[in-house]
Amino acid sequence: MHAAKFFDKTTITTVVPNRYLERPSLPSLIFPGTLKVESPIKAIEQAYKESTVAKLDVNRIVLWTDGSGCQSGKQGLAFAWRYSEAYGWGPWEAFGYKATGANVSSTDMEFLAVIKALDWASEVTQKRLKSINAVAIYTDAQGVIEALRQNSYKRPLALHVVKRAAKLIRLAVSDVSIHWVPGHSKVK
Repeated sequence: MHAAKFFDKTTITTVVPNRYLERPSLPSLIFPGTLKVESPIKAIEQAYKESTVAKLDVNRIVLWTDGSGCQSGKQGLAFAWRYSEAYGWGPWEAFGYKATGANVSSTDMEFLAVIKALDWASEVTQKRLKSINAVAIYTDAQGVIEALRQNSYKRPLALHVVKRAAKLIRLAVSDVSIHWVPGHSKVK
């Protein structure tokens, strides 16, 4: 809720978690990319490196996700990114979503944030004239990464993550990765 005050209210749309609670059909149940959970210090160092000149790559998308769920009906998610341009980093941009319908856990809202980020990355990949060859997502939801790593698909939302990552691979994105970074670590 703290982050919501920074959003232009016209950019916040609605997502209904109910439709993601059904199991999608998939040819494979294995996440087709890289899942990284490192020590907190290494994870923060890696996240900070994303803003360095060395990481400028117009063919790579880096997204930051977060989600929050509660029983009072105030639940939402967001993802943010900056384009890497030939001249340097572009401005921060973000999409925010309020969730209506079923009350879901914070972990499920974190899953939805990753799903929405992957959907957006697919749209960008399909629309860009230059090819996107890498998509990296940073999240503070270690439970999301662990569920994907253990192929623990009791949560249909994990299957939706796999499905979206597989779509990016089919779009010729050769590197899809999800990285854990500690929450509230002031990474910019």
